[in-house]
Amino acid sequence: MAHAIYVPMYLLGPTMNETLSARLGLDELARRCGERQRVRVYDAGGSFAAAVLAHLAERGAPERRPVIAIVPDEARAERLERDLAFFLPSADDGDPIAGARVMRLPADDTGPWADLTPDRRVVLGRMATLFRLSQGVRPDVLVASVEALRRRVVARAAFSSLVDLLQAQQEVDRDRTIELLANGGYLRTPVVEDPGTFAVRGGVLDVFPPIYRFPIRIELFGDLVERIRLFDPATQRTLREIDELYLHPVREVVLTEGNRLRERVREAAERVEHPSAKTRAIMEQIDRGEDFFGKEALVPAFHAGLVSIFEYLPADAPIFVEERDTCLDVVGGLEEKDNHDYEARLADGKLAFPPADFYLDAAALQAHLSAPGRAVLESQSLETVEAAALPSVRFELARLEGLKLELQRSRVEKHEELLRPLVDRLGELAESGTRTWLIAPNLAHADRLRSLLAGYGLKAEIGQAPTWEALTSGGEPSVVIAIGGLHHGFHLPLDGAAIVAESEIFGEKIERRAVKKARVGFDRDAFKNLEPGNFVVHKTHGVGVYKGLTKLPLRAARQGEEAVTVDFLHLEYEGGALYLPVWRLSEVQAYAGADGVSPKVDRLGGVTWEKTRSKVTREIRQM
Repeated sequence: MAHAIYVPMYLLGPTMNETLSARLGLDELARRCGERQRVRVYDAGGSFAAAVLAHLAERGAPERRPVIAIVPDEARAERLERDLAFFLPSADDGDPIAGARVMRLPADDTGPWADLTPDRRVVLGRMATLFRLSQGVRPDVLVASVEALRRRVVARAAFSSLVDLLQAQQEVDRDRTIELLANGGYLRTPVVEDPGTFAVRGGVLDVFPPIYRFPIRIELFGDLVERIRLFDPATQRTLREIDELYLHPVREVVLTEGNRLRERVREAAERVEHPSAKTRAIMEQIDRGEDFFGKEALVPAFHAGLVSIFEYLPADAPIFVEERDTCLDVVGGLEEKDNHDYEARLADGKLAFPPADFYLDAAALQAHLSAPGRAVLESQSLETVEAAALPSVRFELARLEGLKLELQRSRVEKHEELLRPLVDRLGELAESGTRTWLIAPNLAHADRLRSLLAGYGLKAEIGQAPTWEALTSGGEPSVVIAIGGLHHGFHLPLDGAAIVAESEIFGEKIERRAVKKARVGFDRDAFKNLEPGNFVVHKTHGVGVYKGLTKLPLRAARQGEEAVTVDFLHLEYEGGALYLPVWRLSEVQAYAGADGVSPKVDRLGGVTWEKTRSKVTREIRQM
């Protein structure tokens, strides 16, 4: 007869339905992560996910970093990146290699089959991340939307072959360095103000690699690098000298070793019976290093082959997936759109390469998420049937939505004591033994909040942002105002800790919403159908008339050199014309108004557009 064996429950670990404190839950996650298990995680969303990821990364083995955080969309990726920066602050020492503890791989705002140039800031951000990863830099966490993660990138070896290191007191070939920058996608401009540009004036070479906060001036004495220094682009004044400078590619449309450019372009041309004269013209533009609409559709031809971002990462790096099923649904929808856009481009008789050349498919992505020897933590808001077969960790997490709504109602109804809901809640938390941190973005806001709370008789001190140990180690009830950026707060009842973000106290700032809308408000589909003579709206200059594209030189041709030209949008205004480079397309959108009614064109440099914007802003605020 078999004998029953008694095993204490604490040796078996928590049951699936047991809720855990942050400390115990993280211990359990770290254990399962170390055993490379697939685990479902419940109630670890919002800004609390950043706290969990930060501490999980710090506890993990350095050789397995980074933790790869995957979210369904770009908006959530941006929020998670900001929240992680709060819990994993980087030392601001200016080191482009070791400085970042959190990196993000951004996704393009347009597909490769649109006759539009992707947002240059996005491309620069992606290439900066690839550079750091190619040099063996391992941040604590790498954040990517599923859209960014599926995008194929330049192979690591090919990317590294275009990286150069310049050092002070080193001899360099000036012309070769200029050629390296041009081949790496840098734009030659008269003055360097923006990342991804360079300028040459005799023995002075200015360049702005996107991994640096400021542009850099290289002073040459013959072939000797005499000095390398950071400078302020507004004043041109030196900030400080540095010993070395990394130069890396800033675009994907750069030729790397093993490319079959001409062969692949010919194949694409034959696929749509593209006129040979137009094909030759495209090849000549590429040979001259010119930009043109549709160039991004040819990226695969510039390389021997694009690869998955996972080529840059350790094979056993842990993965944290927010809403796995949603992510896979997003991939399915994107694949349908990719196939539609690709077929539409072929139908238009334009050069194109298939989606498989640009993106991982759903099967390949799932293979990475299910690879043996890799821990995968799947954060879910709802329990599913499939989850019953997986080990799980459930945190005891309370939301602050009730407090946020009470404060919002207090502002709308213009109560005399606008912060009374906050003060009452802080009192309740203190009575329950909870330590609370209020997060302000800067010292001025922290002082203001402390003064406002003092008016209610509540004492709060300005102190340090909470570490994981501070959140989970217990202590006397207190209210601390910490400086940093956090999207949402959270309450950990079992740990006796709570965080309240400033946006939950005073509401989202209008300036922040405006910045976000400016990035996503550009209607690319409307611009795609824009024709000369249509009205457009520039965010600074107002309503103008689109006259088409024109090529203009960035600088005058020097003896023995060809002029560098790029595409500009020609916009006509009352009193003059505006020429806008194509990489600033996000500043313009098609005019939308009543059918048959022509708008009044604004005066270039006038004040009518600013008055109109101010009036509309006031009316929106009143609403």
